[in-house]
Amino acid sequence: MLKEIPENRSFLFVIIITFICLIMSYVNYIYPTVIYSFLAILCLFVFLSYIAVDTPEVILPLLPFIFIRVTELVSGLLIESGGYLTETDILGQVTASFCRLVIYYVLFYFSVERGYFFIKKIKGDIKNEYADVSLAKIFIFTSLIFVVFVLLIGLISGFKDGFAFLLGISRFAFRDNSTRSLLSVFLNNRTLAVLLVSILYSCASASILKKISLFLFVSIIFISILHGEQFASMIMLLLTFSYPILLLESKLNKLVINKIFKYGCISLLLSSLAVLMIYSNLGIDLEEFVEKRLLLQGQQWYMVDTDEEIGIFSAHLDSFIRNLPSFFYLNIYGFIDQLVPYGMRELMYVYATPNIYNAYIDNFVTFTMGQMAMLLYWFGYLGMLPWVVLTGVLFSAVIFYLNRAIFNKDLISIILASKLFSWYVFGLQQGEYWYLWGAKTILFVLVIYLFEKNRKVRFSF
Repeated sequence: MLKEIPENRSFLFVIIITFICLIMSYVNYIYPTVIYSFLAILCLFVFLSYIAVDTPEVILPLLPFIFIRVTELVSGLLIESGGYLTETDILGQVTASFCRLVIYYVLFYFSVERGYFFIKKIKGDIKNEYADVSLAKIFIFTSLIFVVFVLLIGLISGFKDGFAFLLGISRFAFRDNSTRSLLSVFLNNRTLAVLLVSILYSCASASILKKISLFLFVSIIFISILHGEQFASMIMLLLTFSYPILLLESKLNKLVINKIFKYGCISLLLSSLAVLMIYSNLGIDLEEFVEKRLLLQGQQWYMVDTDEEIGIFSAHLDSFIRNLPSFFYLNIYGFIDQLVPYGMRELMYVYATPNIYNAYIDNFVTFTMGQMAMLLYWFGYLGMLPWVVLTGVLFSAVIFYLNRAIFNKDLISIILASKLFSWYVFGLQQGEYWYLWGAKTILFVLVIYLFEKNRKVRFSF
């Protein structure tokens, strides 16, 4: 069962880590060293481990999200060690930028944890226990049909337009020159397909169903590689597969912290192998490209944090006001085709070199890892605090809904929750807040609310 972490203890962690990071940021002006950022990252790991040990069902859905954030923080160490940022033509310096970033991530994860418990108190604990609920035939049959359908779409797209990996070209350049509709269907439904095969794998009583589920998952990974998907996508898929397995075990009061570490290592190994294979096929110098790519993970925060126009109270609030109309579009292509850059495209316009900006815009590519950088750019160091808390609380509601759906084997709710979860993860990863509170997401949440409130029969398989 989910343990209740004392609120004061959890909040104390936030206060202590914030104080330590602020002190190190100040001392850095006197004695600059990258060690401060390294120590700040260790503090974040301690906090996340504390949550994971006591409340695994809060942290498990966040595993893919956290793993990608780790690459951002490691990137920060490389940047502050003098790394060169090719997309912005900047040479990194020791600024303790990532000490400050850790403060906001600790606050974000604290908000997710507290929000989850608050919702749990209102909605009550999960009704159905995993040990008491077996998979019904309709759940198995429907899930298998859907997963096979997604795989077929991925294959048809490849046979129709080609596979980026086999053609030996960049996935971004390939997708810009191809009809993206079929490929988009495959890419946009992979997360749900992986969740379903994971539930089938962990709950199946027959060994043949476990083997089929594992085969389907491997097929999703294989087709994704053929379409040129790289490190971040592989990590997301592999850890998403482990999420329901570990989640359902945590409901049985099994210790999962060791398995979290094991699945994380396996995901890192397999994702790294996939990346090496793809880059080798493209004829790229692996060592140089991997170093360059890793450095770029943390460049957004570093650029905004070192911007002299950003202060405790000062920021670009006018940019946020200018972005407000974009939240009313139902389709993201409605505003990214405008002459005025919105969201992360504005950060690219401000900080990237002209060649990089033009090339990325032409290929519908943006900087990534912009969750905190975008908020800092809009609101400044203090002004972004309530927005960090808000995004954490909203994310906790999505996580609670998805956890409940998985616990109860509620197929319809799993479909709805996974789609919402995918939008939130992608929006936070990219720094595109349209995915969090844009008109499309708000309408979808309203549909979910009306559906869950009014349906009389709970399809809890």
